[in-house]
This record gives sequence, structure tokens and C-alpha cells, in this order.
Amino acid sequence: MLHTKRSYSFELFFASLGVLLFISLAYFIVDSQGSKAQAKEIQKEIKNSYRTVMNQNKKAAILLFELQFNHAPIIELLLQASQTQDDKTLSTIKDQLYQALHFKFQRSRQYFPKQQIYLVDGHPLLRLDSPYQRFDKELLYNVGLQKVISDRTSYYGLALQDGIYLYRFFFPIFDDRHTLIAVAEVGLPLVNVQRFLFSEHGATSQFMFSKRQLLDIRNKWKLYEEATLSDNYYVLKRERHYKKHNMYLSEQEFLRLKASFSREHKVALLKTEAFSLPNELKGQDGFVNFLPLNNLNGDVVGHLFTYTPKISATIKKNNRTILLLLIIALFLLLSYYLYRQNERSRASLTFHKNIIDALPFPVFCKDSSNRYQCANSAFFKHFLLAPDTLFSDGDKAFKNEPEVLQISATELADFGGSKSIKECVIDEVGTINIETSLYLVKKENKEVEGVLGFIIDETATVATELQLAEALALQKQLMNSLAVGIRIFGVDKQVKLVNHAFEEMSGFKEQKLIASSCEKLFTCMQCNPEVCPLKKTQDSSMSKQIETIKYSQQGEVRTLSLNFEPLYDNKGRLSGIIEISTDISQTKNLQDRTHELIVSDELTNLLNLRGLMSSGENYFRLALRTKKPFFALHFDIHGMRKLNYQFGEKAGDKLLKDFADILIETFRDTDLIARIGGDEFVVLLNDSDYKVVDSGHFVRLELNIQKYNLQPKNELKLLIDTGIVQFSPKTHNSLALLLEQCEKLVYEQQLKRNTR
Repeated sequence: MLHTKRSYSFELFFASLGVLLFISLAYFIVDSQGSKAQAKEIQKEIKNSYRTVMNQNKKAAILLFELQFNHAPIIELLLQASQTQDDKTLSTIKDQLYQALHFKFQRSRQYFPKQQIYLVDGHPLLRLDSPYQRFDKELLYNVGLQKVISDRTSYYGLALQDGIYLYRFFFPIFDDRHTLIAVAEVGLPLVNVQRFLFSEHGATSQFMFSKRQLLDIRNKWKLYEEATLSDNYYVLKRERHYKKHNMYLSEQEFLRLKASFSREHKVALLKTEAFSLPNELKGQDGFVNFLPLNNLNGDVVGHLFTYTPKISATIKKNNRTILLLLIIALFLLLSYYLYRQNERSRASLTFHKNIIDALPFPVFCKDSSNRYQCANSAFFKHFLLAPDTLFSDGDKAFKNEPEVLQISATELADFGGSKSIKECVIDEVGTINIETSLYLVKKENKEVEGVLGFIIDETATVATELQLAEALALQKQLMNSLAVGIRIFGVDKQVKLVNHAFEEMSGFKEQKLIASSCEKLFTCMQCNPEVCPLKKTQDSSMSKQIETIKYSQQGEVRTLSLNFEPLYDNKGRLSGIIEISTDISQTKNLQDRTHELIVSDELTNLLNLRGLMSSGENYFRLALRTKKPFFALHFDIHGMRKLNYQFGEKAGDKLLKDFADILIETFRDTDLIARIGGDEFVVLLNDSDYKVVDSGHFVRLELNIQKYNLQPKNELKLLIDTGIVQFSPKTHNSLALLLEQCEKLVYEQQLKRNTR
């Protein structure tokens, strides 16, 4: 389907302008009092502000520690203090530390008024806010200090010190060897946190603590109910429109607020990290939030209470004129937008009518009541109608309307939404083939809108198809007359055409071969994407020829010569591949039989001398390259001529066959066994663990010969002369030299036997 890109700049401009006007109206009209969105937003901002301030304070404490305590002179004094045992020396070091840190402390005390240094054994060394405090030798228990000493990492949390709640930050101090020598503490009073909070919504805040630490969740609320409010609270004062808003939360008002909590509120307050609810204070609606306060042990010791009044938006008298102008502007904008959309729809309808009218074949449209809505010029010309013809209502829109055009939208829906009708019309000119296509048109909501139809003259196409069918029949007849198998593939590597010779060769019928791929039926030994000749022919557009083995449907093995030739269309593009299969099974069998006769001994079926030299060269080169053991054994049957003379050549031939069987039984399948003469045999051992003990005896073979001679049925007895030589790269530069040396050992044995 063809899509065109449409510009939406007009709609985008009007949408942006409309949104701007709507926001302006909302700004003057919407009253946010009682809005759930405002409640969620304020609660979210309160929680985020609290977390942000705590993170900022933590970063400020880390920065203060790096700038004030983490310096070489300070670390050197702390190292001396950690190593000395003398009180006087320690007092001197303490004074030096105070003098070094006093100036920096004067600048940082407004943010962190509580600063102290501890030794690694837990004893306090120096308080910058009380430098002359007496040194206490008794170890003081401090959770944060002990965690830093044990874990060697920073730690912080809320704690009560000198009657003031403050956040205590503990930092380890290390020497150059990364040994802990001291711990620095930076204290931030809790009241200072409020100075950075809640400046946007006129929020007031107050701390709520229990009299003792909350250790058990079951009695948390009881402790809250018994608790008196802490005296340490801060009331925010803001100037707005030159009027002061002092929102003071008294103890009675706070207790009244606590009394208004439901049981669900209490449970949520004790179990969640942050809790909030809408409530009323001094006759004004607002939002109450409780944020948890944790001590150094991680226990909840209280909550930070905040109250934020709701903001109400009202329309002022001087805004009514602006509001009226905005409404008029929005109305004019909407009217102009509708006018432009109507003009665009009319232009689009005219454009599509012109497109339909430009089509060379008849096109028409009908509504759901089967009434014509539009038709192009080709439609009027096809049915010989005047261009200004007005179709009448009813089934017969014009006098000679064909029956096929009278199919309604309901009937077309029964056909599945589309229908194609082919007709053959005979007129004065001749036979005309017409195809009428009808399609059901639906709206986006699936409601039936009408029928779209067009008429195509298929006369030329039908004539062409007939010519192609005749040409194809002639082509197939020609292919079936060939003695070689023909199989034609398309560019998708699917079979398009086969001949009778290929059917007989493969054993499969044409119906099963058509539309199948080459790897599905009658596959070859090279059915692999990397070596597939069909794929290579398609990729390179070059001819390929291979020999391969295939199995027919009946299981017959066939050796085939395959030729793959690319097929091109009249534009020179690759349109397919033709495979020509020639059965060369009989030729290959004759070649294999001829090769077998050339390299094997006819009497014993062992290798002959030619076969031994051909195969033995591979063994020899392998031994030469790998340096592995390689042996040559030469055997000669003693007195063979005499035996032939006494018992006849048939008996002698039987003895030769029996000796060949003994050799096959004695040696491995990987060893080469050959008969190189009348009574001469050679065995080549490759990669064997055999050890040459006596070059004239092979014990295992002689034992098998003894077993043969002891059998009564064997009238002729075997007696052999043996020569064994191990290959040496320094001595033997060829296989022939190795066999020659082996044969000399046999002759020497025969001479010794004849001289006895």
C-alpha cells in the first residue's frame, strides 16, 4: 500500500494555541481547594525536601571534615596523641590541635556548632566548642563512635547531647599507612534543619519526641500519647503581600490533632517511613505530615511534624475581563479550525475523485443501500453512458446494468468481504474477457460503509496465458524427450519443473517434487550451505559441476554427475537455475573394478606390488614426518617350487591362500599386507609398539603357522623365511630401499638354511 506524508503543521499550531488558551482559562478559573492533586504534590514535596536537606547536610559534613580535619599537620598531631601515654604531653598536643583548628571552627560553628575528636580507644580528646573541658580517662559508650572504630567507615544518626537533639556525623581519620589514629565528630542541631525546609508553601514544623527511646513497636503509640512536646521547635514566619502570617501551633492544638487520629492512622504512623493526612488547624484546612527521626541505633525516637495550609485560587474582579476575552478567543479559534478542516475535507474529496477519474479502467462506489455514489469517466465510457448520467435509486441504477454489479454490501459480506467474477462477453468485435472485482468498505468502527468495485479487461492477458501454456507444453515435451534428468529451480530454490528422466532417476513423482527444495527430496552428499553447488551457482551466477552419490526413493544408490547452469530472463536478471543429472553409476563401477584389479592380487585378494607401493608411500611419508615407528616385514614360503612339483599347482595355490589368511589374522586392519611375487609376501606396520628382537623371526606369526601345521586336514606344511627391518630416517630415504634391505635378510636366511 502506498502512503503519502502529510504535513500536520496547521493542526500542531492550533493545538498548541488551544492548549495555551486552556491553561490560561484554568489559571483564572480552577480553584485548587480540596484538590487531591494538590494534596499529593504537597506531600511529595515535603518528603523530597526533607530527604534533600538531609543529603545536603551529609555532603556539607563530609566537605567540612575534608577541609578541616584531613590535613597533614592535623594528622601528625593526632598520630602523636594516639601514641603518647603521658597526660602532660597529651595536654600540650591538645592545645596545639585547638590552635590549629580554632580559626576554621569559628567559621564552621554557625552550621556545625558541635565538633569533637576522639582517640581510637574511644576516649574523647578535644571539643572545639569546649576546648578546656577536663580530659576524662573513663571510656564513654557512644554507638556511632564504636561503629566507626570497629567498621573503619563513616556513620551518622540522631542523638541527644547536652539536652539538645542533633545529627552526629562520625568520620575515621587515617595516617599514611591507612591505620586508624582518631575519629572526628561533627554535630548539626536538629533545629538547624528546619531553617532549610518548607519555604515554598508556608509550612510550619515541630519536633515530637517521646520521653525515652522507642524500643518496641507495641508500646510506641502509648509513649507518644504520654509524651509532652519538646520545647525545641521552630515556627516559620513569612511576608506575603506585606502581611505577616504567624502560624503558631500550641500544645493544646497539637494534642487535639493527635486525638483526631483514627486507629488506622496510628498504625500507619508507626509502621511507615512517612505519614500524612489532611486536617484542620485554627479553622484552616491543610496537610499534616510526619517524617521519622532515627537515632544512632536506627530506632525511631520521634517524628518531624509539618503543617501546610491549602492554597485556594479565586477569580478576582479585574480578571473577569481577561477571562471573557479568553473565552471569545477560544471560540473564534475553534470556529476557524472547523472551517479549515471542512475546506480540507472538500479539497481532499475533489483530489480523490480526480485520481479515480484518471484511472484507465472503470471504477465505481456504492453505499450500504446499493446506491451509486461515484464513478469515473472510464465507467461511463465502458457502459456507453453520458457523463452527466444520474443514477436512480433501487436495484437497477441504469438500463443495461450487469447482474454482477447488483451485488449489495450485505451479499458481499457473506462472501468474506470480497469477490472476483470473470466473464466472457461476445460482441460484434469478438470475444472479450472481463474480470469484475468487488470489495467491502468499512469504517474505523467496523461499520459497513459501502462497496468499491473496478472492471479490468483481461482479453490480452488471457491470450498471453494461452500462448504461454502452449509454449510450456512444447517445452515440457522437449524436456521429457531428453535422456538426462532435468530439474529447474526458481530464485527461491524451489523446484518449478522436472522431466520424466528425473522422475525415473529419483523414484519420486512430479507432483511431489514440484514446490519442494533440493534438500528435501533426492538429496546429495554435499547438502550443506557452505558447499552447496546450487547456492554457489545462485550467488556467483556461474556454472558448477560435481559428482555425488544420491539414494532414490527405493533406496538404490546412484552415482550422478550434476551440472548447474544459471537461467536469465530477457533483461539479463537471474530467474532460476537448471540442474542436469547424468547417471554415471555403471561407469564408476567399472572404474572401481578396474582400479581394484590393478592394485590387488587376483589369487589372495591382497595388495600386489603396485598397490603396496602406492599405499605404502603414504605410510612411509607419515613415518618420516611424525618420527613414529615403522616396520617392513618380508616373508618367503620355503620350498614352494618343490611343493608345486610334488602336489600340483592347485595345492600350491591353496597353500598361498591359507598363508594369506594367516597374515590377515595375525596383523591389524591398519597394516598393509601384500603378495609381491609367487611365494613372496610383505607387511608394513605403521605406528606400532612392536620391538625387533630377532630380524629373522616374528613370533606371533610363527605361532599361528604352527597351529596351522598341527591341523590334520592341512596336508601341506608351511615353512617361511622372515626378514624384519625398522625404518630409520638416516638410513632409508625411500620405501624401495627399505623393502630391498628387508628382502636381503630373507635371502641370507635361505642361504643359511641351504648350507645346513
